[in-house]
Amino acid sequence: MTGICTPRTVVFQLVFVFLHGHGSSGEVSGWNWIEHDSHEYAFIESPVYTWEVARQKCISQGADLVIVKTVDKRDFIVSVINDTNSKSWWIGATDRENEGQYIWVDGSTVQEKEFDFFPGLDLGDGVLNDKQPNPLSAGKQDCIELLKQFYAIEAGIPKSYTVDRHYWNDQDCTAKKIGYICEKKISNCGFDEKDCGTHYRSTVVCKSPHKRLIGNALWVERAQSITTCVTTCFKHPQCKSVNFSKSTKLCELNSKTSNYDGLDESDNFSYWDMENCDFNAS
Repeated sequence: MTGICTPRTVVFQLVFVFLHGHGSSGEVSGWNWIEHDSHEYAFIESPVYTWEVARQKCISQGADLVIVKTVDKRDFIVSVINDTNSKSWWIGATDRENEGQYIWVDGSTVQEKEFDFFPGLDLGDGVLNDKQPNPLSAGKQDCIELLKQFYAIEAGIPKSYTVDRHYWNDQDCTAKKIGYICEKKISNCGFDEKDCGTHYRSTVVCKSPHKRLIGNALWVERAQSITTCVTTCFKHPQCKSVNFSKSTKLCELNSKTSNYDGLDESDNFSYWDMENCDFNAS
């Protein structure tokens, strides 16, 4: 096959909200995703599950529990969850196979530089209370959660403290009081042959970064996000694709689509195609 997927109309949907609601069966009633740096994230506060069940829920959506290998991603996630009601969230790391050797859900080893365990709470006496991982829990707490509430012994009595942000904490994998974070890659299907067979979600718009379709503009306006830009395109009966600049917020509605070779290089724009993608291509 060529590098261009066969035509299929798709619908674009990005809703920047959390998943609180669930149906009568206790299942999440809808999956909504936050986009960040070529990935999407769902932050699910309820219903809560064990680590393994939470992972299967993510997988059912073409995603997996989140992998946090960079400071940028950590800061993004923390900025989102810090203001929520949930104090704890499952992420995709565990040392169930070999105690002390943490593995991400993609099979890669968690590097020491990626660790973000809670450093301990010092109440002024030099003692680091509740430092993680807790050696006393070895073999019992094998899954990683992001936690904001830790404990310290004060005058012989354990007290709970809410700290400045969420840190890693090793937890019993069967605990059910914890929300979870799913992550999936945004497909570039339509311009890269190797991506065409991957169906990350049913609502993908094919994207080509740093490309722009020239000479077919129906309308140009300002849009605060690609979500707004694409929504405008769907409302216009002749709109087939858009060029969007995240830096200038310019949204260009196009009357045509184009294959990869028909696009111009662009530092500021990305091209989004509403029509040319077949997610079942191989």
